Amino acid sequence: MSLSVVFTPEAEDQLVELYRYIVAVKSAEVAARYTDAIIDFCQELAFVLDFTFQPQLDAA
Repeated sequence: MSLSVVFTPEAEDQLVELYRYIVAVKSAEVAARYTDAIIDFCQELAFVLDFTFQPQLDAA
């Protein structure tokens, strides 16, 4: 079983708003780095959780 990250519409909207804010105060490059880092972190967290919480098949 592999976990996947699904962002809610609200979370997607918040990422877009964060991106737009950072573009306005800094640059598109910086905004992309920040929002990409957030998305990458969430995906890595799902991988860690998937790896950590594998069901035990030989329950005693």
